[in-house]
Amino acid sequence: MPVSTVRNPLGMWALILGLTPIALVVLLTASIVNNSGPTTVLLFCAWLGGSIAAIVLGSMSIKAGSRGEATNKGMGVAGLVLGIISLCFVMLGFLIVGLAALL
Repeated sequence: MPVSTVRNPLGMWALILGLTPIALVVLLTASIVNNSGPTTVLLFCAWLGGSIAAIVLGSMSIKAGSRGEATNKGMGVAGLVLGIISLCFVMLGFLIVGLAALL
């Protein structure tokens, strides 16, 4: 039986982009504490972009794994889940910052 050597970088990138917003939380917290407005906005945008990219690449990786074109379907699932969780936290952050601005 031949060993499958099909590789798919989408799963790896989904996982990396799903983990990146976790690291951005530390920078974002420091930026908010230091009252650095432009940096905070930039970090929020990077967090949002990384989350959406992880979701898109994760779903593409899962589809490629289901078709038998990829061997790392688990990385795609992990990236998709982390992307969804990160996106929920981004929306929560926007809600908190928006409510704080109103008060």
